[in-house]
Amino acid sequence: RQRLGLSRILIHDPQVLILDEPASALDPRARIEFRELLLELARRGKAILISSHILTELSEVCNRVAIIERGKILATGTLEEIRRGLRRHSILRIGLLDRTEEAQKVLAATPDVDAVRIAGPALEIDFRGDAAARAELLRALVQKGFSVTEFVCQEQNLEDIFMHITTGKVQ
Repeated sequence: RQRLGLSRILIHDPQVLILDEPASALDPRARIEFRELLLELARRGKAILISSHILTELSEVCNRVAIIERGKILATGTLEEIRRGLRRHSILRIGLLDRTEEAQKVLAATPDVDAVRIAGPALEIDFRGDAAARAELLRALVQKGFSVTEFVCQEQNLEDIFMHITTGKVQ
């Protein structure tokens, strides 16, 4: 029914599409095909407004987002603009061959480190520093003899941003 409804709308070649939960009840293949269709329509100059709770799919097709809670717009812009506005820290994932607990203590005492968590075989760090400070942190770990196998600055996805901005209150 979702495909049929969209087909009926597209026959009229509208310049603006307003879609509410368009991917609901679609199987995985249909969701992929639908996403490709939306991207093609956007390339053809169509303006598409989507209301959806499937945030992972939205981030793949939207170039701008608005996060709304209880009728109030909490954030709007590109994902990168919203990330920059929220970024008080980045999350670093550091994998080590061994000495994880020792590294955790060393990192906890490091400037720009707000928190250190063990995340499976790696450490996750809330880090306030910039790229130069990240490079210095890596250099210091290696210089102290830690065998670093992974050093990644993780980007916040749309779900992370949503959870950070909203409170979870319902109307």
